[in-house]
Amino acid sequence: MIERILNEALRLWATAPPYTVAPYEDAVIGGRWHLRKDRPVNVFMLGLHRNAKAWPDSEEFDIDRSLPKNVATHHPHAYKSFGDGERACIGRQFAMAEAKIAMAMLLRAFSVSDPHGYRLRIKETLTIKPEEFFIRVRTRQPHERLQLGTGEAVAEEVEVGAIAGTGQRFAVLYGASLGTARDIAEELAERARVDGFEVVVRSMDDSLRDGAAPEDKVIVIVAATYNGRAPDSAVEVERALDAGAFEGADWSGARFAVLGVGNSQWPNYQHFPKRVDAAIEATGATWLLPRAEVDASIGGSRAAIWRGWSRARGCSAMYATPTRPSRRPPIRACRCC
Repeated sequence: MIERILNEALRLWATAPPYTVAPYEDAVIGGRWHLRKDRPVNVFMLGLHRNAKAWPDSEEFDIDRSLPKNVATHHPHAYKSFGDGERACIGRQFAMAEAKIAMAMLLRAFSVSDPHGYRLRIKETLTIKPEEFFIRVRTRQPHERLQLGTGEAVAEEVEVGAIAGTGQRFAVLYGASLGTARDIAEELAERARVDGFEVVVRSMDDSLRDGAAPEDKVIVIVAATYNGRAPDSAVEVERALDAGAFEGADWSGARFAVLGVGNSQWPNYQHFPKRVDAAIEATGATWLLPRAEVDASIGGSRAAIWRGWSRARGCSAMYATPTRPSRRPPIRACRCC
């Protein structure tokens, strides 16, 4: 709820009103506007975020615009509250987390009201903010807080297939910069060891550098994307893809699955995992499971990942005799599935 409120507030009043772009070459935009190479163009955020073609009832404050089912219908370039492209605000996720925590703590401790019927007036410095906006604050009483029950917490269990590995071996490869993909890969491997499988965990570069054929015939890849490029532990794999090293390779007999980790609020979401999935499929390897996605922007936990990937498709599919599935949309492991 709080994140939806913040997103809608930033849509109507982005703190940094414009950002500037320029074409690499002479270009015609929308069939009407001729732009010369390197000519700066200012994108006015308040106009973009209130464009009636992108936002029905654009002047209305409607937090339901940020519901996952509605976000999926938004134009990818209609919401740019934190800038655009590779130079978008690097602190976006931290800023949103900080704002949600701060707002939750304030609302838990205090009751806030506006006794003056304030009408918004904008003060502009480096950013924009409300001018002369004063509120009344008092300590929130216990009876004013929402009571969610006092029962004991119950650990969430995720059903998995009743399987036994009997020493069968497979590899879990990760492509990570900040460690999330590696953590998920190691957790997946640990679950498989408990089931009796022999598992090795390596970085993608350690296993697939220069397009090398895999040592193992069962491969699970967990990979992130950094601005559409490979994460730190998969840069050599990306170079091999760019050089065409995987083209013409024969991986017949190998089975694989790809789990992409990312945030759909960032440009080129899932670009690298999609590229890896397509390249390996082209070598003749067979899917264990269709490519799956973990989208941090709409929540999700390790348990949700396993519901969306392991239980939804059946853990035993990881080790069963393969059959090539038909191409279908990726599984999304998130709060809404």
